[in-house]
Amino acid sequence: TFYASPAGSNRADGTSPATPKKDLQAVLNYIYDHSLDGAEILVAEGNYLGTMDAGYIEIRNYVKIDGGYDPTFSRYNPRKYITRIEPGEAQRPTNGKKGLITISGLDDVSGNRKTGKVIITGFTFNHGYENFYMPADPRDPKNGCPSKAFETGRMLDDPTQIEHPCIKSEQAIAGDVLIANCIFLNSPYFGIRINSRRGHIEIANNIFVSNRYGAVRVDGWDKKGEATQVDFHNNVVAFSWCRDKTMEDMGYGFECMTRVNCRVYHNIFACNNYAAIARTHVLSGPDKVIEAKRETSFMDNAFFLNPADVLLPAPGGGGWTKVKAAQRSEEHTSE
Repeated sequence: TFYASPAGSNRADGTSPATPKKDLQAVLNYIYDHSLDGAEILVAEGNYLGTMDAGYIEIRNYVKIDGGYDPTFSRYNPRKYITRIEPGEAQRPTNGKKGLITISGLDDVSGNRKTGKVIITGFTFNHGYENFYMPADPRDPKNGCPSKAFETGRMLDDPTQIEHPCIKSEQAIAGDVLIANCIFLNSPYFGIRINSRRGHIEIANNIFVSNRYGAVRVDGWDKKGEATQVDFHNNVVAFSWCRDKTMEDMGYGFECMTRVNCRVYHNIFACNNYAAIARTHVLSGPDKVIEAKRETSFMDNAFFLNPADVLLPAPGGGGWTKVKAAQRSEEHTSE
């Protein structure tokens, strides 16, 4: 077990509550250099910006990272002891396409077994101070600002920050992942965007608010489409918003991707721009046999003011079928 705290020192060994390291990335680097898969890091409240305040943390081992501790590590409460990764404008040139937490080096293309588990709990991720916003000028039709009372105008894409989510994987992960008790705010490109080679991905008891493109997307990289199970449950997902001002695409709560089996249950989906749940990606042609094995289920979720609660391909092609939860409930009742 290791410890990280803004009150610590990078000269400390990080192995006790009295000797925490200041830099969370320094702890992760030590774990990587010594191949300590299975290590746990307890993280005290504060803002962690990585090596030389670059604006991101990189995980290269199967580790457990628990945010939400007080400075003495004697109390745990993520709602009170806010442990965050919250970059600002200074990090815009230095974290580029990295996720605020980037998981890398955990793929295993040739194997057929799960190689470990990554656990991330108790963190607040916030892009709000880093995003690139237009000035608050309601006279400019490009900025989407209704009045001068707004702090900023519309957010624009920054060429240095394409594909810049809160949590991302570089390549795929050949193991299990648990992400729980976290808050995801104001991402310009998904709250969570990871790829799974094989494993159980559990995303539970989190809050997602105002993330662009979508809150969560997990892509399956197993060729047979049988190796990844996603359980998305007990989350609140609100105000996932559109890719551009026309509001004609994106803004999903949870995307069911190909080569992944998904169970989505006990969540609250509210005011997402395009759909709460999107099951719009399907395999065709020679891969239809893989698609036929895919299992997705949506159970006991609450929906509020989403244009579509579930978005499906149109049976006749050429568009989407927007399904409301009440409609499905009535059909199930009649059946």
